[in-house]
Amino acid sequence: MEDRDRILADRYRLVRPLGQGGMGEVWEARDESLLRPVAVKVISVLAGGGSRSGEARARFLREARITAALQHPHIVTVHDLGEAATDEGTTPFLVMELLRGQGLDAVIRRGPAGEADAARWGAQVCEALAEAHAAGILHRDIKPANLFVTALGSLKVLDFGIARAADPSAAGDRLTHTGFVVGSAAYMAPEQARGHPEQRSDLYALGCVLFELLTGRLPFTAPDTVGYLTAHLHDVPPAPSSVAPGVSAAWDDLVLRLLAKDPGRRYDSAAALADELRRLDGPAHAAPPAPRSTPT
Repeated sequence: MEDRDRILADRYRLVRPLGQGGMGEVWEARDESLLRPVAVKVISVLAGGGSRSGEARARFLREARITAALQHPHIVTVHDLGEAATDEGTTPFLVMELLRGQGLDAVIRRGPAGEADAARWGAQVCEALAEAHAAGILHRDIKPANLFVTALGSLKVLDFGIARAADPSAAGDRLTHTGFVVGSAAYMAPEQARGHPEQRSDLYALGCVLFELLTGRLPFTAPDTVGYLTAHLHDVPPAPSSVAPGVSAAWDDLVLRLLAKDPGRRYDSAAALADELRRLDGPAHAAPPAPRSTPT
């Protein structure tokens, strides 16, 4: 999709591209009905014809409606859902609130963020995950590129459920015979790599993100997807302090617990992890989670 000023669904005028990934493109757009700026994500991986593509689009639309029902201060708000005709074929798109700020991946590229930011942002991710998990929704792709730091300094989680929903050949929760990995290999829990994701798989991925925030690098490095999956399945992760000597022992304990191969050795829930992160952030932040937002 290259034509700027193109209008999707006779309503959303594309203004400028914001980014491109494996699933599609994100555009800044203008809602011509409500006269407000929005973000539009076009899921180009689902473009094309054929029965399999049609089934994948139907599943995506169904799951997108489920995840759009999530209302929380730390989850990006989905305004609308539709389908558009492109050169490749019909493809779904999501309309979301337009965020101002930067992705957490851009923050990490500048170096370690420090313990205070790691604790605060980590707790906010946990609050979002707790909301989703309570609704029976797994994220499956927690990574810095799916976490956004707003201009006010708070964090929003993006793309709930999209990784699985956009798999054009998924069979239940299993990895597919085509090799499509549901999630990102560099952050993938061992049980998710085996095709059995659960709520604590999201916590494992968050453990990788926290390791990266504290040290500036991932717990494992590998040349390719197979190398990352092998490391998550079999290698012992280093303590963050062995990479960044200033990291405290309390952080070592928390991160290594999250990176345990056995999900049963991790924190029981996102809410329990949020409590621990608030304690690491100090008494001033040991307050209950932010209340749920009320749709208007």
